[in-house]
Amino acid sequence: METPMEEIVWRLRLTAPLVLSFLTLCLVSQAVSQQNNITTFDAPGAANGTMGQDINEDGKIVGVYTDVNGSSHGFVRDPRGTITTFDVPGGSNTNATGINEDGVIVGSFADGTGVHGFLRRRGGYKTFDLPTGATFTFAHVNDGGTIAGSFYYFGSAQSFVRSPQGTFTTFGSSVYTFAYDLNNTGTIVGTSQADFSFASSAFVRFPDGTVTSLQIPDTVGVSAHGINDGGAIVGSYTDTTIRVHGFVRDAQGTITPIDVPGASSTYALSINKVGEITGQYFDGSGGSRGFVRSSHGTITTFDAPGASFTFPMRISEEGDIVGWYWDTNFLAHGFLLRR
Repeated sequence: METPMEEIVWRLRLTAPLVLSFLTLCLVSQAVSQQNNITTFDAPGAANGTMGQDINEDGKIVGVYTDVNGSSHGFVRDPRGTITTFDVPGGSNTNATGINEDGVIVGSFADGTGVHGFLRRRGGYKTFDLPTGATFTFAHVNDGGTIAGSFYYFGSAQSFVRSPQGTFTTFGSSVYTFAYDLNNTGTIVGTSQADFSFASSAFVRFPDGTVTSLQIPDTVGVSAHGINDGGAIVGSYTDTTIRVHGFVRDAQGTITPIDVPGASSTYALSINKVGEITGQYFDGSGGSRGFVRSSHGTITTFDAPGASFTFPMRISEEGDIVGWYWDTNFLAHGFLLRR
């Protein structure tokens, strides 16, 4: 349960492919500035914004951009900085949201019959259907080819998992169920809401379909946003004073709060294999900034000169961070923070 502005920005981040904007980053905090390690980018033809959404271990980045007509397209950026744009053949409004270590890209597109999912491998496409009437928001894919994601459906949000063989299974009985991430064992983490309030409950869905809740005492809402292959989970929770904190839960169940000094709210969003975490926080002015937490617990904040909001999305196994930001004109740009 955040302040109204923070909740709006948070919801916007999760449905970001439907809008768009970005920054030019420079790291502050800690003794050494990492400004020179930040690269900003825009896809060719991106008149209305570029968003970096995911990054793999090889440094390939996928995302979405919006052209002058308001149509969205997918892109992949290679480690040398070359950006290749793409659209699912016969479709429109392609949105690339996830990439695995083999370079398989997943996302959504639309055609005359509705919204569908896709996976792109070496330039070829496979598509899959969502329930009739669904609108797609985001998905991720693990190295084994399992896809997990969420879609809006007649006023609610449901989640799904698609096996490498193509079996499509939906889950979630609440008003909102968002599957935010999965690891290479096929374990999925996310958030559900039983009603239209902002109170949330975190869940963990295991490969056999068993779902358990992730509990944190003395809270009014918990969200799980990321999981690594070791089973460590990151997310956020709202305490009884309605302040939002980040957290990391190790494989043994120990929960450690994460708070950026001076932040009004902190969200831990993505964790890699060595336990490095990235996320966002809101400062006293209501602006959204980025942070990275080392495996030893050291927090470094980052932002772009002149940026109004910064949205880190994923941290790679190598520790690089991809995301997007709004400039002062609320136009989105992609960024890559190399570490």
